[in-house]
Amino acid sequence: MKFIDMKTLFKRELTRVLKGRFFILSVVIGLIFAVWYSFSDVFKVIQPNENGYTEIVAYHWLGASMYPVQSFAFYMIAPLLASLAGSMDFYYERVGGAAKQFLIRTKKGEYYGTWLLVSFIAGGLSIVIPMAASILMSLLALPFQNPETISGFGVWVMDAGFNMYFENYGLYLFLYLLFDFVVGGGIAVFASLLSYFSKLPFVHVLLPFALSYAGFITVDPTVTVLNTAKTLCPGVYGTTPVNILVWLSGAIALCLIFILVSVKGRKNSD
Repeated sequence: MKFIDMKTLFKRELTRVLKGRFFILSVVIGLIFAVWYSFSDVFKVIQPNENGYTEIVAYHWLGASMYPVQSFAFYMIAPLLASLAGSMDFYYERVGGAAKQFLIRTKKGEYYGTWLLVSFIAGGLSIVIPMAASILMSLLALPFQNPETISGFGVWVMDAGFNMYFENYGLYLFLYLLFDFVVGGGIAVFASLLSYFSKLPFVHVLLPFALSYAGFITVDPTVTVLNTAKTLCPGVYGTTPVNILVWLSGAIALCLIFILVSVKGRKNSD
């Protein structure tokens, strides 16, 4: 019997997931909010506004703030989108018996390690793609330049990247999209790990959303850090260095789990 190496397995699983119904559904839902926002706000902008300053991309895209209903809804359900895109295929592959067929032809650690990596990529893309699409649609109608502090938009002085936001907005967006990709990937990996123990579909998808919602409705500072809606939106104040550190630490921890699973599986298989 011909064994499947990890590189081949990764390409096969990544292609299958990115073409799968759950990833496509997640991205389409996100794009609906991006397009809805553009037609209800961006394409109706009048230059200059009543205050005399020029309207720019930084003030009018899905991540400019959470005041528009489209932005609020998108960032609130972002954990659902990431979990759906990154974990459901793994769940059905496991409960449907397809995972056992793969395990016959590959090493256990490589199979689960590959799935965690694929889940990470799918979860991150499900969040970043709609955000990037919103930026591109805003660029069709508005100029791209650094925002002004007098505009009333943007982050506060205690927030991470405050100076960069007003001095180099392009770099700020790039780094924040990269951060959102990592957070979305981490959420998807978390959901995939939960799905390994779940016997019911969608339970592992709902738990990350429930934790985020708990962070949204509480004022306890130890719980509000779980509020992914506020953390993922680049234009919302309150994303402090502590928030960034907590989420990046969580992503690093999940990557370590991925490495341990792969290494342990390799040793057990050799």
